[in-house]
Amino acid sequence: MSLTSTLSSALTGLSASQRALSVISNNVANASVEGFNRKRVEQETLVVEGRGVGVSTADPSRVIDEFLSGELRNQLNRYGRTDEIADIHTRIQDSILGAPADGDRGIGNRLSQLSTSLETLANSPEKLSLRGQAISAIQDIVDQISLDNEAIQNLRGDTDRKIDNLVGEINLDIQALEQVNDELARAVPTAELLDRRDDLIKSLSEKIDISTFFNDNNTVAVLTASGAPLLEYSAYTLVYDPASTVTNGTTFGPIEIYPSADIDPQTGDPVAGATGTVLVSGGVRSNLTPELQADAVPDADQQITTTLQGGRLAGLLEARDQILPELADQYGELAAITQFTLNRAHNDAVPSPPPNGLTGTRSDFTGYNAANNSGTGYLAVVDNTTGDVLTTISIDATQASPAAIIGQLNTDLGGFGTAAIGAGGTLEINLTNPDHGIALDEGDSAIQVTDDAGHVWNYGVHHYFGMNDLIVNTGNRPVDIAIRPDIRSDSQLLSNITLDVDTTGVPITSTVGGAGDNRGIQQLAESLQQSVSTVARGDLPAADRNVGLYMADMVSLAAVNADFANSENSANDALVDDISFRVGTVSGVNMDEELSRLIVYQQAYTVSARIISVTNEMFDTLLNAGN
Repeated sequence: MSLTSTLSSALTGLSASQRALSVISNNVANASVEGFNRKRVEQETLVVEGRGVGVSTADPSRVIDEFLSGELRNQLNRYGRTDEIADIHTRIQDSILGAPADGDRGIGNRLSQLSTSLETLANSPEKLSLRGQAISAIQDIVDQISLDNEAIQNLRGDTDRKIDNLVGEINLDIQALEQVNDELARAVPTAELLDRRDDLIKSLSEKIDISTFFNDNNTVAVLTASGAPLLEYSAYTLVYDPASTVTNGTTFGPIEIYPSADIDPQTGDPVAGATGTVLVSGGVRSNLTPELQADAVPDADQQITTTLQGGRLAGLLEARDQILPELADQYGELAAITQFTLNRAHNDAVPSPPPNGLTGTRSDFTGYNAANNSGTGYLAVVDNTTGDVLTTISIDATQASPAAIIGQLNTDLGGFGTAAIGAGGTLEINLTNPDHGIALDEGDSAIQVTDDAGHVWNYGVHHYFGMNDLIVNTGNRPVDIAIRPDIRSDSQLLSNITLDVDTTGVPITSTVGGAGDNRGIQQLAESLQQSVSTVARGDLPAADRNVGLYMADMVSLAAVNADFANSENSANDALVDDISFRVGTVSGVNMDEELSRLIVYQQAYTVSARIISVTNEMFDTLLNAGN
């Protein structure tokens, strides 16, 4: 080998060592940077005419396991969804329901207080203070149902805003990827640019379902799982307008994908005439209730659909459109059976003294079917000055229509009073003599009504017309309930006396209890333990339950779902950590390894420099010898 070849070899060795030392120092400097992949310099022998003339180095390459990196992105996608779902279940437990054993707070505590108050009042029905406490306890439970429903809607609103923020973050990632693509297309790809590209893809994978395709120049195309483009030759933009307020019936807008050229840079909205691809449809919720299926609005305009199955966006949509609405459904069911059972008991009694007139609450008589009805109810006119029953009227619940029942009742009242549909469309019964009062007994009457939700309600005749309801509706939602205003203002209107009917004689006779009669209050207390048929709401199946059991099942199911969600999320989080560790063992910076390489290349640099020095001395010797 000539001295010139020796010098060339030493110079290339020196250059290769310098480059390797630079890469090692960069590795060490970025050892703690998230998403940084270890770099290395590949070297190969330079050969000219079959003889080695030194060493060549390529651009630094990344040390990466593509399979593990792909698995990490897939697992991050699963983790993103379960993390959002676990978070919403935790917030439900913390801010609304509490744990099943959390007896000092929430709806369960309200029910316990109500039962205690009614049982205490039943022992002393004449005490106004106890009546006031019972009224407050009843109002507390209906208020708690309403407050919890509002808390659910607040959580939905917060989740909707998180969806809007996440859409913005996804758009920023797509725009950043577009910039990286532009740089990769214009120049030879660098390891740092590829790191940046992969880091953005990983970030997107945690947020939304995507698939990726890599081009020959290392640029990337990003599609949604359903094939809608997010980034091809240029970026696309997700567009979503969050709801200003969120209620049970809020219709959420769609999430659509537009080419960025179709977005007005000033407003961020699509330009007039632009057409987007629907990623998530608009609507009310993902699973429609029987009530929504039965209404006049087309189901397609109400049901939210999407192909997304993973990522934080899918988790937030599931929380907003399924988990929280179904919990609200269960609160609506709880409100409905609470109202039904308390009113059923209250309509089977009257306050002391019996009222001179009654006004019903039902104005909609659709769904009445005489073929489903049976039995007889009773109404008595009482002389409030003596306590004597003046007349007892039998009310046949099997008559052809509500109008027929009202007509028969009006006829049988005769000179004592009138029964008619009033201006509000409800039944009104008014007695002629102000000293007379009305007493009620449901007897064995049963008027069966099936509603849009699938409930089969069995009303007594007075309960059907709502003649002495305790709980009335204040809005269109099942949770919009309150104590009847006049009862809330005057606790003496809480029913406590019952009508005892003797049907063995002709005509039938009856008697009423006095001011100390506690049977009406006892019926109220017992009503909370009486089962009614509930329909399926979310994961809570249809069954016969009383108010307390339904409430316990609701709270327990929520706790089970929260535990499952947290367990699933913990497992996914652990798997992310495990795969990340495996990726790190391949791509991460190991200080000991880098230090050993540093020593090797430092020694190689020193040797190359020494060879150059020796070669230079030999050149000097040869030149001096010629002189």
